[in-house]
Amino acid sequence: MDQLRQLQNIIQATSREIMWINDCEEEELLYDWSDRNTDIARKQEAFSKRMSQLEVKEKELNKLKQECDQLVLSQHPASDKIE
Repeated sequence: MDQLRQLQNIIQATSREIMWINDCEEEELLYDWSDRNTDIARKQEAFSKRMSQLEVKEKELNKLKQECDQLVLSQHPASDKIE
């Protein structure tokens, strides 16, 4: 049962990160670059904020990767799926 919980936690964490990335991508894709009234200063501020968020996410993803690697090394029953 513990192994199933471990797998579920990994799947949930991975799903959250993928959804966050998709939301960021969607925001960029929907931005209207043809608008002549684009507030470049606001866009630069949003970019800086996003880069800060990405630095935090990178640490979280590295930790998640280490957890996955550990499960694979410990021969978790779902290690082929985790890889």
